[in-house]
Amino acid sequence: MSVTGTVLWFLLGGGFVGLGAFFLWRLCGGNKVWQIVVAGLVPVCILLCVAVFVKQISMAVGLLWGTVAVNLALCGLISLCFGLRLERSDWLLLVWLILGIGGCHLLSGSGYIGVYSGLGLLIVGFIALWMGGGRQRVNSCSGKWRLGKWLGLVGVLVMLMVGAWLLVSQRTVVSAVWGWPVSLFAVGCLSLFLGVMHCAGICFGKSMSKQQVLRGLMWGNVLLVTFGMGLLSVVQGGLRLASSLHELVLPWCVGVALITIMGVYLPKKTTRWWGGLGVILYLVLIGSLLMY
Repeated sequence: MSVTGTVLWFLLGGGFVGLGAFFLWRLCGGNKVWQIVVAGLVPVCILLCVAVFVKQISMAVGLLWGTVAVNLALCGLISLCFGLRLERSDWLLLVWLILGIGGCHLLSGSGYIGVYSGLGLLIVGFIALWMGGGRQRVNSCSGKWRLGKWLGLVGVLVMLMVGAWLLVSQRTVVSAVWGWPVSLFAVGCLSLFLGVMHCAGICFGKSMSKQQVLRGLMWGNVLLVTFGMGLLSVVQGGLRLASSLHELVLPWCVGVALITIMGVYLPKKTTRWWGGLGVILYLVLIGSLLMY
């Protein structure tokens, strides 16, 4: 296939994934934390599964950590625009977030996460889900979905799977056209694109509590860095991180997570400042990756 044909298939896949992510927010997004977690994580998980299936592990890891960074930046954007932040009662969620991100950073001290380290991350994820996630009443979901809505959900999932396959299978466009490493592309472009579509889904979807969106994005990060990295490490028999992830993205995520905690316990009138700082730091991260 010619480069032009590869680019067109790649862009078509991106369009499918973007539209699927947007409509998933409209269908599943709501005022409950678990609904926001589902709407935010399903597109990422589908892309991760496809990338692992075709043995593009560097793309999978890059997308995972790029999504964590985007979620933190979205939390900063919500704080900047609406003056909202996590409450002090969310301290347990912040503890699991720091344990997950900080644990990944420490365990990958040499750029490698082994099988036993992956098992440790999985254990942390299960404990976090049991202690914190158990408070969310998933069974409180209304059973009033009509047939049309279920068919819409199936259509969105099919669109996401087709788009993910086109994106990942045409990955050669990354090196053929832009000359970027796959992991760098996943962090700097693919996850950012998904973040933009999530933002559009939040803004134009059904009425959502921005406070719950903050919690949902943070819970999504906890699940990604514990279950996501843990499963990848165990399934692959160990995981070697690209230098850009190990040297830039992981330290950045640890720093912004600490800033988020500081913002919770500082006076509320400083919320917008801390949110703006998170957004600026994300732009600095993207600039650093482009120059890496």
